[in-house]
Amino acid sequence: MEKIKKIYPDSVNVVIATNNNYAPYTVVALTSLIAHTSDKNNYDIIVLETDVSDEYKNILSTLKKDNISVRTYNVNKFFERNEFWHYSYWSKETYSRLCIPEIMEDYEKVLYLDVDVIIQADVAELYNTDISDYLIAGNRNYGLITSIRHSPSLQYYYGTIFPIKNVKNLINAGVILMNIPKLKELQLEDKAINILDQHKKLLFQDEDLLNKLCEDRILYIDSSWNFRYAVPEKLVYDWQLLDIAQQWATGLHKQNIIHYVSKEKPWDYPNLYYSEIWWAWAKKSPIYQQLLKAYFDKNSPEQKVQQ
Repeated sequence: MEKIKKIYPDSVNVVIATNNNYAPYTVVALTSLIAHTSDKNNYDIIVLETDVSDEYKNILSTLKKDNISVRTYNVNKFFERNEFWHYSYWSKETYSRLCIPEIMEDYEKVLYLDVDVIIQADVAELYNTDISDYLIAGNRNYGLITSIRHSPSLQYYYGTIFPIKNVKNLINAGVILMNIPKLKELQLEDKAINILDQHKKLLFQDEDLLNKLCEDRILYIDSSWNFRYAVPEKLVYDWQLLDIAQQWATGLHKQNIIHYVSKEKPWDYPNLYYSEIWWAWAKKSPIYQQLLKAYFDKNSPEQKVQQ
């Protein structure tokens, strides 16, 4: 695959993966990110995609500024040569981050973000975290850790089918800082594909892969940089999870990045907690009218009757 070349000699490098269906929400996420950038830094934003239309590519390109580059990169060749994703019930795009060390080998560090986020602080602060001794930096998956504690089937999965040394160290892969040279040395893509060839279907796709392959070499960041507001209430009431609950609670103060992890997304359910924040940024994006139309078209009386 063709390598992605640096635009700036020194920059905050951000990668987000999407497809045409999620392109509108990518625009909103990047609108919030760019609004919190600093003139003192350069930002190299790369959108990995498989089928984004020219219309949305043009919209994404309008977000750029003198110190902010926004460009797309097609990763279809990655999936053409690797058929593992056929086994998955998840979208192809979720696996895109596996090829980042290869296609961005000229870079030292990359901040990967999921599409379903809103940025409320300058990501340069997170990006500048020293991960020289680690493969990745991320935030614990508090919801999953809590679920494992109370689910025999999940305990069996992570204890026998896909063993993890310490499930309390599982991260959420929606916001991760990647040490490119060390991940390339690890041969992340090849090892991940070998695991997928053995297991075919993983419960939490690339997140399981990253947790397994980066085990013992993860730097854990403050939960404010990947704040999930909706966590199982057992996290708060289970005394054996007290240390985990305290870590999650640190994010309540700042909420630098809000991550809408649940299946119910703010663009579909504007009455959910924190949805008003997402829609406030949608209003500031260049596609607000399109987002409104898409919502009302989907929720028109005629559509509800058909459903």
